[in-house]
Amino acid sequence: MAKPKTAKQAPRKSPATPTAGTKNSTTGPVAIVAAQQQKQVAARFALRGALAAALVGTVLSLILNWGRTPVPLVGDWTAFGILAVILGAVFATVAAAYSYVIGLRFRNTQMPPNRRHNYWISVAPVALGTGMQIFLAAGIGIIFASVVFKELALINGIASPIVGAICAVIVFTVMGRFLLVTERSVLLTLALLLFLGIVVAAANEQNPKWWEESFSYLGTAESNTNLFFNISFVLTGLLIVVWQQFYLENITILVERTIVRPRAHTIFKYGIIVVGIFVTLIGILHWGAGPVITTVHDLSAYTAGGLITLAMLAIRWLIPKMSNEFYVATYVMAAVMIGAVLMLLFGIFNTVGVEFVYFTTAGAWFVLLMESTEMLVATTAPATR
Repeated sequence: MAKPKTAKQAPRKSPATPTAGTKNSTTGPVAIVAAQQQKQVAARFALRGALAAALVGTVLSLILNWGRTPVPLVGDWTAFGILAVILGAVFATVAAAYSYVIGLRFRNTQMPPNRRHNYWISVAPVALGTGMQIFLAAGIGIIFASVVFKELALINGIASPIVGAICAVIVFTVMGRFLLVTERSVLLTLALLLFLGIVVAAANEQNPKWWEESFSYLGTAESNTNLFFNISFVLTGLLIVVWQQFYLENITILVERTIVRPRAHTIFKYGIIVVGIFVTLIGILHWGAGPVITTVHDLSAYTAGGLITLAMLAIRWLIPKMSNEFYVATYVMAAVMIGAVLMLLFGIFNTVGVEFVYFTTAGAWFVLLMESTEMLVATTAPATR
């Protein structure tokens, strides 16, 4: 027989059920446990991928160097260092594509319709950009190793497992990045890709006076490293377009909370897309290829930089209620960028100096913008019980 309720006995409430797609609909402990479980699952998937990459990489290296003793670190494409770079880049591309699709499919189940992403369009630049990034980074690592360990050569039974181990580390890192895909994952990929592309192209350029022209010289037909430079810019531009859809999730939340105007959402969306398109054009239309192409190339670079500067100057209007420290830092960065242009006009800086200031300052500001926007979303979240 059911016990009757008394005045002191309040009806028991069922545990709150989180609503899919809201960042603040779960209670603290539930959200923390769910996040930990997701990280554990992602780590298991990444470990499986790493083990598979280690096995395949070791076997392929053994087969390709069968009967060859010792196997050198560098020298030809089957040298175990070069093989690690090639296989690492290929495995990274495949791992990025697979983990990005799996990660986004799961992420979409946790989001409302207006915050879900179409991964079939964005998976190609993410995968290719990651593969190119790993190729450049691993290449730098092998060059450094060849300087430290001059004329290194190992027996096939040792060299091949080293190849497999390098492939395993690469795949584990890539899958860990994209199985729990966030705006940080994409921003990190595009930032490293652009940085490594420019560094590798500049370091291997045969013309020691290239810097007297501009960074765009590295993409011309006269440059022996134009492939690295141009591919990096094309993929970086596409990744900027991919990144904007992740960043706009926070802007959408701020619009729903009436902190940000809907017009600002539109400005961010199309502004970032236009910047990405212009960065892509920098890699497609080579400077010095002809008067028209050079003009479009220059306009693309100047317009991308100008749009970023305008966004920095208008940031208080676009996203109010951020910290005063963020606004001050933004205005200081904008002043540095504008000052660099003025020094170019007065002959104090050359073009490379201005481009260097813009690359570093704009990159730092994008990171600061992302972090500050996330902080604003967190601090304005409605209280949950």
